[in-house]
Amino acid sequence: MLIKSNFKTFTPVDVKSFHKSSIGDILYVRYEVRTSLPKFRKYLEDASPLKIDIVSSDLTPIAFTVVQHLNGITEKDGLEGYYPVIDLETRETVANLRVEMKIEPLEE
Repeated sequence: MLIKSNFKTFTPVDVKSFHKSSIGDILYVRYEVRTSLPKFRKYLEDASPLKIDIVSSDLTPIAFTVVQHLNGITEKDGLEGYYPVIDLETRETVANLRVEMKIEPLEE
């Protein structure tokens, strides 16, 4: 028997404006990198893996995913993939999160 309160809906949130998106919306965030590419690659190697927490509307962590091999961001096609979202209570995969990261030249 499934209880409705066990269902969760995942939607992205724009952390800059805290605007909640709708199901299926794509969230883009750009960050300016102010260092050399070799230093940035080293930083990504040291920072890998990246744990992404999924939080409820009251900011309580409810699930997570882990993105490996962050230095792939600096490759020609960047880093792209689907990562399993693991529920913190059940430890079951409840969704897949599509993540794409790449370096683009700054538009002037």
